[in-house]
Amino acid sequence: MGILDGIKVLELGSYIMAPATCAILGEMGAEVIKIEEPGGGDPSRGLSIGPVQISPLFMLENRNKKSFAVDMTTEDGQKIVHQMIETADVLVTNMSEEVLARLGMQYATLSQINPRLIFASASAYGPKGPEAKRRNFDVSAFWTRGGFMSYLGEPDSAPPAQAAGAFGDHTASVHLALGVISALYHRERTGEGQRVNVSLLGTGIWTAAVPVQIALLLGFSLPRAGRKGALNPLYNNYKSRDGMWFMLALLQSDRHWPDLCCAVDREDLIDDPRFLSQDKRMENAGELVSTLDAIFSTKTMEEWAECFEKNNILFWDQARDYAEIATDPQALANDYIVDVKRDDSGENPVKLVAFPVQFTKSKGGIKSAAPELGQHTEELLLEIGYSWEDITDLKDREVIL
Repeated sequence: MGILDGIKVLELGSYIMAPATCAILGEMGAEVIKIEEPGGGDPSRGLSIGPVQISPLFMLENRNKKSFAVDMTTEDGQKIVHQMIETADVLVTNMSEEVLARLGMQYATLSQINPRLIFASASAYGPKGPEAKRRNFDVSAFWTRGGFMSYLGEPDSAPPAQAAGAFGDHTASVHLALGVISALYHRERTGEGQRVNVSLLGTGIWTAAVPVQIALLLGFSLPRAGRKGALNPLYNNYKSRDGMWFMLALLQSDRHWPDLCCAVDREDLIDDPRFLSQDKRMENAGELVSTLDAIFSTKTMEEWAECFEKNNILFWDQARDYAEIATDPQALANDYIVDVKRDDSGENPVKLVAFPVQFTKSKGGIKSAAPELGQHTEELLLEIGYSWEDITDLKDREVIL
């Protein structure tokens, strides 16, 4: 039994943040119904890459869902969805307030139909303030406005663009899923439904909370330090002789400085006055980083890894690219990447990234691949009392697909 077995979730969203939230809820056992417009559905369906005839983005964000295709610009379409709201537990949406009002799906309307409904709203900048109505993607609302673009990279280089995308959307989706589950728990105790709001901007500020909090207390932002100006050169990235980048992760630098010197066979550095304390190492960071660069260039990554393990030196080994992650034996052993059947035949399964929260008592996980557009429309209409004659009429009038 999944944590959310018996919970019905309606999704009115597209692209990433809202669909990713519902993918998480689906993996925890909820029944998720994705409401799409019949003309093409979620635009991410069309984002195929290269020779792959399916959209990796759509497959990732829409597993464990049923697709219900209905034209909500029609009175009959809105009536159908309002009937579904009567028995739903949660609605998750990233549509703007203007679009929701046009479709008859604003919270004020739906809470009258179902006072127990949890209405989960995903936005770019939050529900209040001068930019409440502004729409945007996570590259802007999370990456740039959250401070990451200004804070990362070498001091004299251009600020780094967000690579691959969706870092903010996926982080925010976890927050929104947590909000939904918390609201369900509140409803269990009080019987009350409520609205839950999560934004990309708020998620970006929380994700960067440590440097933001430092700025709040100091009154200014810490500058980009770069490798040679690292505040703690023992918490920095270095390259081995065979060109592999790795990261030393020695946060307590005074405690670990002698251990590191012994591990790299440079005991003479332990009492070097330039590096004798954390403050001295920060003051002379450029010299220390150059010294460590020269040392680490003498052995391969495999040799350094063996040396670090033997001397209890914490490090993050070898920066991985995404293709390497897809075959990482540790990720596969823990079911962080899984094979999912695309149809009943079980042929040509697709590999998907799984949500990493796992339970020992509650069954969860990916049960089905992303649906075809409108795949479950007839099934769901029959469940809420429509006849085959009704369904035929709705199709003839192009209310449903």
